[in-house]
Amino acid sequence: MPRGETLKVGSLLFDARRAMLEELLERLALAGFTDIPLAASGLFRHLDLDGSLKSDLAVLVEGDIESLVAQLDDLGYARSEGDRVQFTERGREAVETGQKALAEIEETWAERVGRERFDTFRAVLEDLTAR
Repeated sequence: MPRGETLKVGSLLFDARRAMLEELLERLALAGFTDIPLAASGLFRHLDLDGSLKSDLAVLVEGDIESLVAQLDDLGYARSEGDRVQFTERGREAVETGQKALAEIEETWAERVGRERFDTFRAVLEDLTAR
């Protein structure tokens, strides 16, 4: 990007998402989950703790669902039978650790920009993503 050019909102959102995911993966690695692929972040987000259908996940997750599920199966985070996929105990532990890490990251961001600004930022994002 040329110097002095103002970033568009899409670029800022992309960069913020990337920064959050990178920090999340770092925190997960420090907790012992060193092999979670970035590409699987959507699967971790959308897979119900009681299990989900691959066909349902396919419309929510970026990438080839079969490949992602197979990768998490190989790593011991999930298992699948037919169209159904669910977390293993290790996967559930990673989800719990990730949720705590995300809360900590949000708190760090709120401290960095101020609670009121962060709460406004969150509210705006909720408004923009409401369906």
